[in-house]
Amino acid sequence: MPYNYGGYELEDFSQQKINSGQQEINGLIKIADERIGEALKQVKEMLEKLVAGKKVDSAAVGALKAAIDQVDLATKAIAGPFPPGCGGGGPSQPPPGDPT
Repeated sequence: MPYNYGGYELEDFSQQKINSGQQEINGLIKIADERIGEALKQVKEMLEKLVAGKKVDSAAVGALKAAIDQVDLATKAIAGPFPPGCGGGGPSQPPPGDPT
């Protein structure tokens, strides 16, 4: 008999099913992070145009660029759909400067 949790039927508690679900989650996280990074790059480009017109402090754009670079590094550190121990993929490394 399947286990019902909040209207969602959970039928398979096998390690294979758990790994499959985690792979899907990791892939969706990576896609979301890539989209966030792309949106931030567009904001950066817009601000760079404003800086050229002397309407924004260039130091603010430099700080934004550094933050965007950190998003890119963090996104690349995500294991993607094949996390370590789940059927492929190597170990994920934390982004530089991340103490974990």
